[in-house]
Amino acid sequence: MDARPPAKLDVVASNLLFASLAVGVAVSYGTKTGVFANDFKTSPATAAALTIAVPFLLVQYYAIRKGERWAKISYVAFAGLSVLFTFLDFKGVTAKLDTPASAAIFVVQYLVQLAVMVMILQSLRGVKPAAN
Repeated sequence: MDARPPAKLDVVASNLLFASLAVGVAVSYGTKTGVFANDFKTSPATAAALTIAVPFLLVQYYAIRKGERWAKISYVAFAGLSVLFTFLDFKGVTAKLDTPASAAIFVVQYLVQLAVMVMILQSLRGVKPAAN
């Protein structure tokens, strides 16, 4: 069996990113945490950030699916910064994980984002992963 071509990596990475975003929003809504905390009374700054961030992420994830280089590079750059800042403030990040469920979701989403970074880097380099 042949290894996956880079285009397939883009589709898988995009699917994982869309799923991660959907799960994050659903869990946040269901547990009334994050942007849905305080009985859905978000600050104007949070609402503005969501109005800009979510559409940008959706466009970026779709562009990754289509193989757009700008989307891949910007995702790797932002995700890399996220990894760096998480390690620099690990104690502060983990202090916000007050329930086992929030900790589990954080770990799973973080691992998904790291896996997506690897897939995108392989796609950018044109490296095909070994067949299983």
